[in-house]
Amino acid sequence: MSDNITKYPVENTEHENAAAEATTKADERKAREDTLKKVEEIVTQATIGTLKLAAPFKSDGIEITELHYDFKAVTGVEFADAMDSDFSRKSDSFRITGKQALALFAVAVEKCEEHVDKQDVLRGLSVEDAVAAIQAATLFFRAASQAGSLRTSRA
Repeated sequence: MSDNITKYPVENTEHENAAAEATTKADERKAREDTLKKVEEIVTQATIGTLKLAAPFKSDGIEITELHYDFKAVTGVEFADAMDSDFSRKSDSFRITGKQALALFAVAVEKCEEHVDKQDVLRGLSVEDAVAAIQAATLFFRAASQAGSLRTSRA
């Protein structure tokens, strides 16, 4: 056996450590981008839809049997107003109450329905339909919040 063979492992050089760190960061960035794509698909699916009403109601003398909604049409100020609709709760940007979700849904409907305004939605929905509306708005809120977090750089 040769005396030139080292019995101990050779430590990585600074160059090798930097390369490994860069690879790890690239892998993390790729994983983040992949997650963002998946979350944005959910946001897209949750953004626009139709709620077929279990209990139709009237608006401007017209019977409303379904409500179309579009959360992307809601402006930032309208979103903030919907979030401000529940004064019983302290501000929490990571959660949405039922009251806030219903207010957000009502605004999203108002953007799509010519004969229905947000007050018609808030007053006209049955409990069963309100539950579905709150679920739709909550799904959108959670997915959009996660997508926003993934798009935000912290460096």
